[in-house]
Amino acid sequence: MAQLERPTAARPDRREVVTSTGDIRPQDHVRVTGVITSKAALSISGFPGCRYTLGDGTAEVDLLFLGRVLVAGLDTGLTCIAEGTATVRDGAIVIWNPRYDVVAAGPADGDRL
Repeated sequence: MAQLERPTAARPDRREVVTSTGDIRPQDHVRVTGVITSKAALSISGFPGCRYTLGDGTAEVDLLFLGRVLVAGLDTGLTCIAEGTATVRDGAIVIWNPRYDVVAAGPADGDRL
């Protein structure tokens, strides 16, 4: 899948990569869109945390949030855009405390006037 690179406002020397989850590599600064397929509260090194798994059909990436057991507004089945630096934890690609945005669903076919 093609990647779009552009300088970020905060760090013009760093390239933000808009990509599919299957193309993510550790240390990439990524922006991915997918559906939240699962969520779980967990303990990360003895601290409360939560994991939301984001998939786009090519692969999945875990969004890890430290210091809370849920994130208001995120839930399974929702489409989400996540942005951050990819790393590896326990052999899986993760994004720690990503910036995120929930994509509003359009009206269902039966809801149109």
